Amino acid sequence: MERVCGHKHEQSNPGICPWCRIDSLEKEIAKIRGPNTKEYKGIKVFEGYMARLFIEAVKRARRQTVTWRADRADKNGGYKTETLEDVILSSDIAKELSAPQYTRFGDLKHWGLLYQRPEWWHQGIYVLTGTAKRFLSENVTVSREVTIEKGQVVHNSDEQISLRQALGKDWNDIADWISEWRRGHREPGLAGVQMGLELGV
Repeated sequence: MERVCGHKHEQSNPGICPWCRIDSLEKEIAKIRGPNTKEYKGIKVFEGYMARLFIEAVKRARRQTVTWRADRADKNGGYKTETLEDVILSSDIAKELSAPQYTRFGDLKHWGLLYQRPEWWHQGIYVLTGTAKRFLSENVTVSREVTIEKGQVVHNSDEQISLRQALGKDWNDIADWISEWRRGHREPGLAGVQMGLELGV
């Protein structure tokens, strides 16, 4: 059904509109970052905070059917629907985690841990990549630092870091959960393999 806020909602979801929550958060973020966000250039570091955020993202990954507008420029256009493995919705992050975590969540794609098709951006749809699953299984490492310019990675540091190293002492707190996750994910999900190939990882 359509609400006064203009966002589409499932009739079974009468609660607070998650997209209004996201709009509000993004306005707050824009105030902090200023008008030159698109010109931003800087270094992002994969350390404890990002490692814990990655774990929170993995915990929310699930197989589900997602819908997005086929052509965002056409307000009367139709929608596309697809069932994918290991989907993470930014609306879930906005509802369940803090504003700073929501702000940094999308940064995980800079390390190839999340994948997002361009047409998914407005709906906040992400999927875990094959790299993310191998990283969680300690089969690969990621660059400790990435240099970002205008939203794109322009340089990866030679220094690598594993999930265990990034978590540090926090590793012991979630070691049992990671072991359980590994037992249930010995083979990468189809979405992870497909998106990993699209990423070239």
